[in-house]
Amino acid sequence: MDYNQLTQIVLLTQDAKALGWDFSVEENRLTAIDSNYQEDPVQFDSTDQLLEWFEEQFDKRDSI
Repeated sequence: MDYNQLTQIVLLTQDAKALGWDFSVEENRLTAIDSNYQEDPVQFDSTDQLLEWFEEQFDKRDSI
């Protein structure tokens, strides 16, 4: 992973947290938990799944 990719992940994480998501590790898997209790927790199985989810959160934040 290069610096630009890492930077993008940090910025996308901030977007997700601004929407109310918190992160934890459960059963050795990264989990996103909606602190607004509007969506079920999401456990990530792959980098691709995580990046796709981040993009969805970015799109949501962009539409607010």
